[in-house]
Amino acid sequence: MESPALAAKNRPPVVGEWIACARAITYKGTNIDPEVYGQGFRGWYAALQPLWRTLSGGGASNTFVEAKGVRDWAKFQCSGKNSLLSVIAALYF
Repeated sequence: MESPALAAKNRPPVVGEWIACARAITYKGTNIDPEVYGQGFRGWYAALQPLWRTLSGGGASNTFVEAKGVRDWAKFQCSGKNSLLSVIAALYF
């Protein structure tokens, strides 16, 4: 059974391109506008969060607020090639 993957919905296109290039360590992306990319990354990262973690604040001051009670991180137990490594690679871009 294959492990679950992180959601690709709203993922910055450059991350998908990197994955399509077999996650080449030499891939650097092309024509990346830092402001647009940053907004896209934040949206994707926020969408990956469990329901009990919500955003608070506005703009660059957004922070995650955790609800009290049970905190299930099972959504992130992805051991496949496109798991949390994709998030780390996205931070590189």
